[in-house]
Amino acid sequence: MILPSLMLALTTAASPATSPDQTSAVPTPRIGEMVTQRLQKPQESLERLEVNLGGEVLTLTLEPHSIRAAGFQVLVPGPAGLEAVEPPPSSVYRGTVVGRPGSRVAASVRAGTVQALIDLGPDDGTFVLEPASNLPGLEGTDPAVHVAYRASDVTPGGHTCGADLLTQPADPAAAAGGAGDDPADGAPIEVCEIAADTDHPYFLKNGSVEATVADIEAMIMMTAEIYERDVDVTYELTTIIVRSTLAGDPYSTGDPIGILCEFRNQWNSSPEVLIPRDTAQLFTGRVLIGPPVGIAWRSTICNVAFSSADCGGPVQNLGYSVVESRFTGATFNERVSVTAHELGHSWSALHCSGGTCHIMCDNIDGFGCGGIAGANLKFGPSSISQIVSFRNTRTCLVDEAAPLSVPFVEEFPTGGLDADAWVWSMPGTVAVSSAADAEPSPPWSMRLKRSSSNEFRAAEVRTATFPLDGLSGLELSYQVQTVGVEAGERLYAEYLNTDSAWAPLGQVVSTGADLGIFIPFTNGLPIGAYHDGFRFRFRTDSDEVDDIWYLDDVRLQSPVVECPADLDGSGDVGFTDLLQILAAWGPCAACPQDLDDSGDVGFTDLLQVLAAWGRCG
Repeated sequence: MILPSLMLALTTAASPATSPDQTSAVPTPRIGEMVTQRLQKPQESLERLEVNLGGEVLTLTLEPHSIRAAGFQVLVPGPAGLEAVEPPPSSVYRGTVVGRPGSRVAASVRAGTVQALIDLGPDDGTFVLEPASNLPGLEGTDPAVHVAYRASDVTPGGHTCGADLLTQPADPAAAAGGAGDDPADGAPIEVCEIAADTDHPYFLKNGSVEATVADIEAMIMMTAEIYERDVDVTYELTTIIVRSTLAGDPYSTGDPIGILCEFRNQWNSSPEVLIPRDTAQLFTGRVLIGPPVGIAWRSTICNVAFSSADCGGPVQNLGYSVVESRFTGATFNERVSVTAHELGHSWSALHCSGGTCHIMCDNIDGFGCGGIAGANLKFGPSSISQIVSFRNTRTCLVDEAAPLSVPFVEEFPTGGLDADAWVWSMPGTVAVSSAADAEPSPPWSMRLKRSSSNEFRAAEVRTATFPLDGLSGLELSYQVQTVGVEAGERLYAEYLNTDSAWAPLGQVVSTGADLGIFIPFTNGLPIGAYHDGFRFRFRTDSDEVDDIWYLDDVRLQSPVVECPADLDGSGDVGFTDLLQILAAWGPCAACPQDLDDSGDVGFTDLLQVLAAWGRCG
């Protein structure tokens, strides 16, 4: 998706456009000086955004980004329980500020509005850009009007964290980390998979499934920027549950401990227990009782299990946090800070105080320390040490996947999947097997089959990304064999487009017959596939655990040009190919030099070599 050039012309709250250095006092009590500016869309389509930050007009460069994990899904309540719906396009962006080395920009762009955190570095701090209508006293303002302010100009509002109300796990160092990567292997960034839930009041505050998904992605995106910069951790969203109906909302209380326990109990039961994640956060639209606007157990990344004196019951996963993200009067940076703060507890960070505390301040709004009202949206030295130490014990984390390159050829040469190529699969549904017949590249092929009758256990496998920007003419080819698959059931080949949405490449429809052979299929890549976030996936709609699809000889490459005259396989037809014709002259049934399949090598074969002389294809 191309972001239209967004020119922000400055205005006062009730006046026409003014000069770029003019600021205006906006009637909201908790923010000091800010600049109001009207968002305009010129005709050109450029990935640039001009914004006034504290009287200086700066240019941001933005690129579409995605924090969606390979198996990302959006679930909503349906007649039979949670149902998957098509996710809306990703609305988050990353970028930098022109002329400001080391700057970082994270943005969410939706429906003509922009929410962004603009980090100008340690000397100039962080600015916030958001629609004026988000702020108390400015509700109903034209959505095109935006405000920009220093994060440090937000004054405290008296909100706190409820973590100290909980009986916390006693020994985080002893907590099991789960199976996965070595977090101390030197990889620059470790990936933590996070799932998000919402209650019905939160859905109502956003107004639609699409808006709720965009809002949560914005929160996790901004939080990921902070964690990447400070502790070398990023987040990928596996699932967002939008409780779009009152009947589908299992949460009922505004008590901080009570709703955290409800969240734990719900997600430790089916079907939520099956959702892949290393931690989960509930976004509540309820007003939490007392000053807390968030609560979390400590030291629980990788779904650490303890008994809970707060909730009762047996030893269970406590990898959960709750945030009242849209608490009354919350600014955009405060909302991000609450999510980052509660996840900080999940990473074993304690509350702190003093001028170097920042995000983990014991009062989230910053009384007595940096908090979100000081030099905010960063972790202080003690918090960084605690998070990094705990991170280095977490084996559920994975390294950021390196991009793949074309030509890509997968013949499954061993008995296991290449984890660098196939970065995600629905657990229990994908394996490398030798049970197929007549594999194109024996003895192994990839097997896809449902692991259970549960709705969320259909077979699916996805690749890492391919940088395809600037390329063209590629095709995806693969060979398929079915065993026990009913007529009409399908295997889908799909790709991730520039909107970070899955789009069709091709499909294979079962005839119901087990032919015992592999059948080749080829799908050309459409224009929307040629970007640097391209990846592809295979998934099935088979509904029984004995429906088996085998895939082999999976290739992403330019079309293979048949050139039989290139006898030595050098890529061109030349003197060595001519010598092969002469050496095989005479009767030579089924030999490669018999180009015309006449049973002997002669003048017509020689003429074919001469006609194809030069670069083959």
